[in-house]
This record gives sequence, structure tokens and C-alpha cells, in this order.
Amino acid sequence: MKINLKDPRVDRAIKLVQDKHNVPFGKEFKRIFEEQYHCKIVPLTGDWSCTQGSLIISEEKYANWFVLQFGNGE
Repeated sequence: MKINLKDPRVDRAIKLVQDKHNVPFGKEFKRIFEEQYHCKIVPLTGDWSCTQGSLIISEEKYANWFVLQFGNGE
């Protein structure tokens, strides 16, 4: 499952993980997000602030969790 980083559901997912693990957005956050939730943030080339790109969810069970938690989008 691939979701645009500008999708409001991605922002809600990031905030949920930050609150749960008490970690700011950065290298450690990305590691936790990928290892525990199987969601990888893939920015567009050269976008170091990660405002453009995609969130890629690698496993169906985590995609299902994402949809149940944040909806299926517009």
C-alpha cells in the first residue's frame, strides 16, 4: 500500500506513533515506524524534510490496521 505523505491520514499516523513512543520525528522515529509498524517513509529525491513522497506499508495486516485506524481515504 502506497500513500502520499500529504494525505492527512499519514499525519495522524505519525502523531499517533510519536505520542505512543514519545519520540520526535527523525532517524529514531523512522526506525520505530518501520520496524514496529512496517511503514516506510520514502521522500522524493532531495526532499530532506520528508514533506513530499510516499508512505509505503509493506504487509497486508499493517495496511489493514492503517485503514481501520485512519480510514480508507478520499
